Amino acid sequence: MRPFIIIVIQILVSAFLTASVMPLILVTTPAAAANPRLGLGLMTAVLLVSFTLVALVWPRRKRR
Repeated sequence: MRPFIIIVIQILVSAFLTASVMPLILVTTPAAAANPRLGLGLMTAVLLVSFTLVALVWPRRKRR
């Protein structure tokens, strides 16, 4: 149960990071704001990259 909770927390942190970065991306990349498909693609890419980074930085539990 604990690994499931950790993954859910990591997904929530990644979603928060994505929601924080997307306005900046939409302002600096007008094509992403004009084309919904491109915007969703960029959002998905940012979400995957942020999840990967959060998972790599997340402290590991020490085994005894």
